[in-house]
Amino acid sequence: MARVQDQELIQACVDSLPIFHIQDAWAYVFFTLQFNTGCRYIEVLEVSRWTDLQDGTYELDTAKNSNNRIIPASDVPTVYKNLILSGEQEFGSMRYTTATRLFKRGFPLLPLIVGSKDVSTHVYRYAKAKKMFIDGSTIQQISDYLGEVDNQNTLGYVNAEFYTLP
Repeated sequence: MARVQDQELIQACVDSLPIFHIQDAWAYVFFTLQFNTGCRYIEVLEVSRWTDLQDGTYELDTAKNSNNRIIPASDVPTVYKNLILSGEQEFGSMRYTTATRLFKRGFPLLPLIVGSKDVSTHVYRYAKAKKMFIDGSTIQQISDYLGEVDNQNTLGYVNAEFYTLP
């Protein structure tokens, strides 16, 4: 196993997005939103969780009993903003199995594990937390942005170690 450094993980996330754009435009929007915001899969899939606050931000009713989040409009791709405005309930037919299949076809650091688990689209949440920390955000700021109730969860994202398998 080879340890993946945080900057390498973040760069792999950035590098994966154009690959998805070529493969599937919807996957590109989906994964870009996950990377830009650190959203969980279900938070992107269920467009009805998002409310345009009309002040340059969106409120996200989060999953997993987390705090609601305020997301800057600049972090949300235009196509997704249009889905919110149109009152869509779900993000097309992007089921978890489809998202996972597309992710595995285009993500450059596979196979990738964190702890003993295979990594899928949730890697974008880790990468967002790590990027915010590297950029100088405090654990509390990252927790608030991700909607985490417990700073320990956020520390888990920031301190997670990723490995590629041979």
